[in-house]
Amino acid sequence: MGITEKPSLCGNPLRVYNVERTLCDIVKGKSAYDIQLVTPAMKAYAVSREKDVAKLLEYAERLRVKPRILRYMEVLL
Repeated sequence: MGITEKPSLCGNPLRVYNVERTLCDIVKGKSAYDIQLVTPAMKAYAVSREKDVAKLLEYAERLRVKPRILRYMEVLL
């Protein structure tokens, strides 16, 4: 879920998580370090032209972080 392929600096394919999955993983964390990452990451996502809010909410539902994601997105969108 949320895995995509991107080229490395040398051109080799790398499997990485997409932005929506990464945001859900950050929100899932409970440490102070994770919380400091959430706000700037969500702000950057909110202004991104490539955002897919439906996908973000789908992943949030499946990863059981939808209430937390909604809390941030309601303020930013």
